[in-house]
Amino acid sequence: MEAVRLTMADQESVFHYQLEELHRIYRKQVELMEELKGTAIGRTQEQLESIRKRVKKLKLELENEMVNFNELIEVEIQVGKDMDAPATPEITNSTMAQGKQVLQEEEQA
Repeated sequence: MEAVRLTMADQESVFHYQLEELHRIYRKQVELMEELKGTAIGRTQEQLESIRKRVKKLKLELENEMVNFNELIEVEIQVGKDMDAPATPEITNSTMAQGKQVLQEEEQA
């Protein structure tokens, strides 16, 4: 009978030790999970800030491209107006005279 009582006391001691270890491991797990959440939230905030910076940069680039595009359209409109405007005879005759002179010089050379 005494052997059974000693065996039960021994098993109870082992059980309490295992229970204490289980609680210690659980507390450590909770601690690590909280740390991981903080790290994940920190990373998420860093990623969000990085995305915001990239969006802001792309927005500025797009605005610059729009300005360049608008300037290009204005130039094309002006060129179109210049092309539609009637040429003055002096410019046409002068240009033709210069062209003839260049041709004559080339023939003489």
